[in-house]
Amino acid sequence: MSDSPFAQAPLDPREKPILETLLLIRDKFLLLKQDRSTYVKSQDWIPLYDEVIEQVRNLNTVREDNKLEQNRGTHLPQLYIQRLLDHVKEAALYSYKDLCSMEQTLSKMERTLEEGKETYSEHLISLLENRLQICHNLLQDLRDYLKSLSPELEPTWEKLVSILRSTSAANTKSKESQARPT
Repeated sequence: MSDSPFAQAPLDPREKPILETLLLIRDKFLLLKQDRSTYVKSQDWIPLYDEVIEQVRNLNTVREDNKLEQNRGTHLPQLYIQRLLDHVKEAALYSYKDLCSMEQTLSKMERTLEEGKETYSEHLISLLENRLQICHNLLQDLRDYLKSLSPELEPTWEKLVSILRSTSAANTKSKESQARPT
């Protein structure tokens, strides 16, 4: 599963058995999916879904007890947004437009989450809400940094970001063309 994020080791030792159980459940799902001899029936996957919800409940309990920052996750869109925000913050290569776009994405996720409250487990919703809050906090950190620039430096910052992106794109293109045989 190359498109799945790497499962990081939990910070809290009480999270380790939860992660191991979730990985086992994921493997059971994969086996069901890969078994081409029979159709997957709801009676096959609903117990696995219930197990996932139970593990999410356990995880929420552990994290609530410790008031840990909930920055571990599985296949959640928020995880990708959080990674993007972390990368943007580290690279310091962003503009106001970028932040607006990320804010719109987070807003869409919040609306989707709100629509799913009646359908999905409250434990799963809680986990996703906490993930979104982490993303909002990161986004606010990025905004605060841009606010620290003096107004006369804003156009210079935008131009610098544009130049750095162009340079990076040109560098990437030259590496790709060198890697391809002609």
